[in-house]
Amino acid sequence: MKPYGLYLGACLVLSLGCGSHKLSSGERACKQVCKKLEVCNDATDVPGCEDTCTGETFRSDAYFAAKARCVDTLACNHLTGELDTSGQDTCTGAGCQVEDCIDDGLASQKPSPDDSDLCSRMSNKLSACDRTLGAAELEEQCMAVVHGMSDDYLTESTMCIDLACDAISTCLDQTADRYNTTLRIFAGRVK
Repeated sequence: MKPYGLYLGACLVLSLGCGSHKLSSGERACKQVCKKLEVCNDATDVPGCEDTCTGETFRSDAYFAAKARCVDTLACNHLTGELDTSGQDTCTGAGCQVEDCIDDGLASQKPSPDDSDLCSRMSNKLSACDRTLGAAELEEQCMAVVHGMSDDYLTESTMCIDLACDAISTCLDQTADRYNTTLRIFAGRVK
């Protein structure tokens, strides 16, 4: 047998996973969330749940990890009341256990220098564009969401902040639309 044949044979026989896709931490967290949801509700579409979860490309691995920890620790009655069978949040407003848990988990993380710099630049630029916006409040709002946003989404959002004042809101809207989300580093409008 040729050396390649031995390699391929070993991969198949020993199930070594040769050449297989290695899961990212976000994908592993999504699998964990969906498995727990299936335990709580056997109507859960696990493959669909995993696809939906990993399809949220605007989310960071830190967000997915926090969600997996929360789903793992919360009781099924909280999960089935707040997440549908595809893992999507159905609870909005005050008192949502899953959402509150994720927010607490993300808030407990120390901000990176890059996150702090991004939020500071964004708040300074927006308050210079619109004097009715307070820089400190904008920076605080940014820091509350930045940990949950993927690097790609943050990069594109940052490019919007570097535009002329009258183009920022439209750019942020278009970026959020491309990522199919309402999550933004700045949720208001620049006047």
